[in-house]
Amino acid sequence: MHINPVSPIKNRIDKSIKKSCLPKIYREMIFSIYAMNHKISTYISKNLFGLCLDLDE
Repeated sequence: MHINPVSPIKNRIDKSIKKSCLPKIYREMIFSIYAMNHKISTYISKNLFGLCLDLDE
């Protein structure tokens, strides 16, 4: 059975971002860490960065 590591990571990040709307620098740091450690940079770039962009303006 193949276990996909993205789901628990996705849930944790989504909850954190939606609750606090982290500043851009923290989102970039999270992106770097997870991209290196879990190779899910595509998931993060599509889903993590789009959640709070309107509040950065």
